[in-house]
Amino acid sequence: RGDHVKAGALFALLCCAKHLFLTLAPVLAAVFVAAHVRPRQDFVKAFLELAGASIAALAVGLAPLLVPAWRAGRLGAAFTELAGRLFPFDARGLVHSYWAPNVWALYVFADRVLLKVLRRS
Repeated sequence: RGDHVKAGALFALLCCAKHLFLTLAPVLAAVFVAAHVRPRQDFVKAFLELAGASIAALAVGLAPLLVPAWRAGRLGAAFTELAGRLFPFDARGLVHSYWAPNVWALYVFADRVLLKVLRRS
């Protein structure tokens, strides 16, 4: 319906809540640019609207973490710690819960089997 700016801001807040959705960011950025920026004559203004809303939402979501660090003069250390917690390659790796993918695979398998069984009946 044309609410791409609101959708971009809400997606930015969603990424603050669950960083797993960061993997969708490049695809959604391309979709938002194609749907919101490309069709308009004032594409620079449209892009700045979209980017500004998304960056403002990220700022609101990350403010409780970064403002105290900024006041203490440790903003660089806060960004380093945030990146380390989002992408823990050194200690436990990205897949630290070994049972979760197995449960997900069993769920998908059961879903496929039930789908085929229910289609036949």
